[in-house]
Amino acid sequence: VHALRVNDLEANKRENNILLMGVNPPSESVVDKTVADNTTVNNILKTLKVDTKQVKSIYRFNTKNEKHPPIIKITLDSKLAAQSAIRSGKLLKNYNTTNNTSVYVNPDLTPLQRQAEKVLIMERNNLNNALSPASDYYFGIRSGQLKRINKNKSATQSSTN
Repeated sequence: VHALRVNDLEANKRENNILLMGVNPPSESVVDKTVADNTTVNNILKTLKVDTKQVKSIYRFNTKNEKHPPIIKITLDSKLAAQSAIRSGKLLKNYNTTNNTSVYVNPDLTPLQRQAEKVLIMERNNLNNALSPASDYYFGIRSGQLKRINKNKSATQSSTN
């Protein structure tokens, strides 16, 4: 019970945060790396339709790992701003520059939330792999739950949105 309370408190602390993944650091030839990095982050935030006035802090994780670009945690001034940025994440689908190949925005989850999400993803993938290619539906994760989604219905919904 105590662990769940601590997790809830931690989740409340993280609800104003978003994580940017896939943003490569500036190349070695750039003179002022901080300015270049901040310019890239600001361009991504503009793509996500986040006003830079809503940004409280920017923190870079994983700077020593050569294998993956650093994770950038951005703290916004409200939970609503963070949710809006995450919903706008699909706008990053075509966000490509010479430094960035695939950029993603994710919520800042607690370890327990990440584990629960991982289990859901594995279940969803197993269910979808068991379906025949001619199936009229697929399984997706909506609001933290597995849902059966009609392919034809989702195609019409996405064309109206």
